[in-house]
Amino acid sequence: MKKHIEFFARYIGFWMVMFALMRFLFIMFNGKIASTIPFKELAMSFVHGLRLDLSTSAYLSVIPFFLWLMAQYVKVKWVDYLFTFYNFVVLLAVAVLTIIDAELYAFWGQKLNAYASSFAKFPKEMFSFSSGISWGKIVFFGFLTTFLVKITYDNLPLKFKHLGQPVKAWLAPIVFIVVGAITFLMIRGNIGMSPINQSFAYYSDKPFLNHCAVNTTWNFIASLADNTEDEKKNPYSFLPDAEAQQIVNELLSNTSNHNSFQVSNQTKPDILLVILEGWSADVVGFTGGDASVSPNLNALANEGLTFVNFYANGNRTDKGLASIISAQPALAKSSIINKLQKFSNLPALPKALQELGYNSKFVYGGESEFANMKAYWINSGYNNIVDIHQFNKAILPENWGVHDDELYNKLLEEFPKSPSPKFVTALTLSSHEPYNVPHKSNFTGTSQAELYKNSVHFSDKCLGDFMAKAKQQPWYNNTLIIVLPDHAHQEPLNRQPYEPARFHIPLLITGGALNPAVKGLQVNKVGQQTDLAPSILAMLGVKKHSFAWGVNLFDTAQAGLATYTFDDGIGLVKSDGYVAFDQQSKRVIMSAGADSLNMTKQARAYQQIYYNEYLTR
Repeated sequence: MKKHIEFFARYIGFWMVMFALMRFLFIMFNGKIASTIPFKELAMSFVHGLRLDLSTSAYLSVIPFFLWLMAQYVKVKWVDYLFTFYNFVVLLAVAVLTIIDAELYAFWGQKLNAYASSFAKFPKEMFSFSSGISWGKIVFFGFLTTFLVKITYDNLPLKFKHLGQPVKAWLAPIVFIVVGAITFLMIRGNIGMSPINQSFAYYSDKPFLNHCAVNTTWNFIASLADNTEDEKKNPYSFLPDAEAQQIVNELLSNTSNHNSFQVSNQTKPDILLVILEGWSADVVGFTGGDASVSPNLNALANEGLTFVNFYANGNRTDKGLASIISAQPALAKSSIINKLQKFSNLPALPKALQELGYNSKFVYGGESEFANMKAYWINSGYNNIVDIHQFNKAILPENWGVHDDELYNKLLEEFPKSPSPKFVTALTLSSHEPYNVPHKSNFTGTSQAELYKNSVHFSDKCLGDFMAKAKQQPWYNNTLIIVLPDHAHQEPLNRQPYEPARFHIPLLITGGALNPAVKGLQVNKVGQQTDLAPSILAMLGVKKHSFAWGVNLFDTAQAGLATYTFDDGIGLVKSDGYVAFDQQSKRVIMSAGADSLNMTKQARAYQQIYYNEYLTR
């Protein structure tokens, strides 16, 4: 009997050791972040992660527990085969999840969850995240994981045949009930009212440490379940809806006094919207970044209208598209354009412009089916979509799509084909991971920061070449050109995933149809991507529209604000400060300004009301 009890203890202990090793590998894989944190604080993640590790170990022990019961009545040899097969499959799954999680965290700053796993149906694009250096890390840690797992497994006698004689027939059910009850308690992780969840592992004001402590396997499985549950109820409710709605109304209210400047010298100009892949304010001079990375965009700023305190609402392209085109705040743990039943009734700028007689086209150098973008664009009212299938196959690269020089060549070809007035949108790709561009600049290093800057430098050169050619086209004088990124980036300054600077992006409006009076004007008003659609409509004289989550950027009398979401958290930026609130730990993890308490309440109310709206779609 003693051997049987020891067997269960060894098996639980085996998984506890495994999860400690996986945590160590996660920290090593993300050494760039870990190196900024004292060793003692990193070590505490192992302590605070114990309860989730124990819960996950107990979960993984359920099937072996039933196999043990089977081994009391049938031939042990066959049960051992099943047990070995089970352990192999689960160990492989845990190891793969850990490595994917560690790699994903390096780019997204969040742990593997249901939202991230939704991209698994696009394996080519997912693999394109990794450069040669990253693949080297993945292979190295893969071998290291295999080595460590094998040593641990081989040194623990985890075979039913080692147990000797089965327990007595009448005793087996009793052991099953007692050990089953203990296992259930370990799974639940708590004898109080609340079963265990990620919050039990949270202990620091540094999110990376909390993410280290959270068990990757437990978190991933829980996120799949939560993703379903979050479609039924609002996880962000903390105020009565009426009170929260009043706070949001005050944040987005229109002032009685207006002071809008005239953006265009025409009543109905053609509009070209260029969405840059992942440009951060840190690589743009007029937003306070490194001007040497984007000399062409900075030169265009001298002859255009710029917004220097402008923010992306999300951290990925699919979230940015919904914010720019439909004025939708970003969801923290999902993306609305991945859900057909949700985006089918969204307001959209092309639809609104269609009522004014505009024809809309989208030009993209990648596969439009990725992340459900094609369906979203069609639903948004784009009359024509040009994607990778309309490009010359001889120029197609292996990664996300054509490089920006080819995209802009196609844009020069496609833009005049649409009748005026027209609204044409283009989305670039060259500055996307893994930053493999046919370009050599002064940024010659092999670090992620240098590779990123080199790719942006190439993208900037392509933009400058395009603008030079566009100015020679007969349509240029009638066209307003709007340039902004889909999201910002953690590079080149290793921005934390929750800080405002991680979402700070440039916004430039230029073109022949720009009002000469605003050329060279720099606007300091805080703004966000959700402001773009209502601002364009306001410029065209449309006073009533369905874009309730944005304000008019061109009205200097109206206060501006920006919200952004990170992994289950929300940030709010205003002219007098900012706050970043983490919904898991229920704490402010970064703030500035004298009114952070009130701003926290505003940010949480904003997320609550928007999610209420999301659930009703």
